[in-house]
Amino acid sequence: MRRPSPTENECGDLEFADQAVSDEVRSTGITSLVTIGNTAIIAGTCMNKGVPCTFAVNVTDSGPLGAGDIFTIAISGGPVRGGTLQSGKILVPSNHVSTAKPAVLHRRLRHHDVDLRL
Repeated sequence: MRRPSPTENECGDLEFADQAVSDEVRSTGITSLVTIGNTAIIAGTCMNKGVPCTFAVNVTDSGPLGAGDIFTIAISGGPVRGGTLQSGKILVPSNHVSTAKPAVLHRRLRHHDVDLRL
């Protein structure tokens, strides 16, 4: 996800799959992107196996090596799922608006595949 400038809307895509409960979520729109320090909060609309839904994602960049980075998601107000990444790295730019190159997260959580582009 990214916001190209302070006057432009957020844009990007989110795909989330949870094989344990057969979720296959794909974003259809981003309604909010807020960064506070090393944390980004993203909300939007989505489809889950063809059914309209909403999502709220919280990601935390815990440092340069990725140890302790966190991804959580709630779908249509349901329970929060996710947790600390087992591998990979989340990057939350300190100045999201002026970032020329988008940050990328594509890593695996236990029971979750995450493809989130910041």
